[in-house]
Amino acid sequence: MTGRGTFYEFIKIGQVPKGNNRPHGLNYSFAYLSGTERVVGYDNAEGNGDHRHFMDREHPYKFQGLEKLWKNFKKDIQRFKEGKS
Repeated sequence: MTGRGTFYEFIKIGQVPKGNNRPHGLNYSFAYLSGTERVVGYDNAEGNGDHRHFMDREHPYKFQGLEKLWKNFKKDIQRFKEGKS
């Protein structure tokens, strides 16, 4: 993995009109990078709805509020640090 010792965390949250892809009215992107590689991420990119990234896999994510999202994001970062998949 490139840049294994260098980590970055990016958080972006914004209000948007409620719609099919964002029924909660939020646009968000949480990313934890190792060097230039995203190793943990939660977002609702246009057309994809709510989903999470862990290492090189993408999974659907059931959005249950920002507090739960934050807890899940931090939990996945810890899982990554511990080498769990």
